[in-house]
Amino acid sequence: MNIAFRRNQPRCVWVVAAAGVAFMSAPEAAAQSSVVDKVIPDIPAPEVRDPLPERNTLRFVADPITDGAIISLSLGFAAVLEFVVSTEELTPQQPGPTDKLLGIDRGIVGDEPNQTAVDASNFGLYGALGFALVDSIESGFRYKPSAGLVDFTMYLESISLSWAAANLAKLAVRRPRPNAYQERDRRVAAGLPLENESTESALSFFSGHSAIVGSVAATATYLGFARSESPLRGYLTLFGGLGVTSMVAWGRVKGRKHFPTDVIAGAVAGIGIGTLVPHMHREAEVKERPVWIGGAPPGGDWGATLNGTF
Repeated sequence: MNIAFRRNQPRCVWVVAAAGVAFMSAPEAAAQSSVVDKVIPDIPAPEVRDPLPERNTLRFVADPITDGAIISLSLGFAAVLEFVVSTEELTPQQPGPTDKLLGIDRGIVGDEPNQTAVDASNFGLYGALGFALVDSIESGFRYKPSAGLVDFTMYLESISLSWAAANLAKLAVRRPRPNAYQERDRRVAAGLPLENESTESALSFFSGHSAIVGSVAATATYLGFARSESPLRGYLTLFGGLGVTSMVAWGRVKGRKHFPTDVIAGAVAGIGIGTLVPHMHREAEVKERPVWIGGAPPGGDWGATLNGTF
């Protein structure tokens, strides 16, 4: 018996080979009764190739039927809800007592809105949408046109799902915005009746800006780590995306469009959707068998091999 240990880069493949015992006649067996004590040459380990594609190749696929249905459903759903809100047909919920708000939300009610912060949040949103388009085009030039098309599909799916989820939550919860509380306090101080009839004033939870920007940042980060041979691009995209998402969230709070909990929930929802979408589009990977047993004629003698990848 011969036990040979071989290290086959990049994985360790342990090969345990037992060979040298052949079917022989009785005289031959008597003449070679000590064959099991002979030292046989090491059995070469079978070549193990990584069946997975290289990191810098296309690793994502899109299905025109499935993805088209998801995108059309989510975009149509979100757009219709926008039109419903614009009609002001829905009765808004009136602001309740300020002291019932969470402490993190209560502290911003008395502050005046900052229009510069609102403009900054809008700039961050449009910048994220533009980045998604540019990054898809860049993928098409760097790898192949189909890669750019698949990237664009994933970005569009992340954005549309985040937009639809935000609009659905807004109409389901109908939480008054911070500026609705401020308007209520001004009317009370002036002795005027409370007549808040604006549907838009009661769509605070959760922030659509934060959700969409967070989804773009998460999808871009996922692609950055998966497609680049070096993790540098992934980390740069990660920190850049977190920075833009944080700026947009700050702008929505500072502009008194949302409470802090609204932007936190929006960012978390967007990041979750933006991570899930590219993960579900990964190309099916062929996994190696962890352990397999086979027979082979090493060096002309019959033998058995036990191989494993650990």
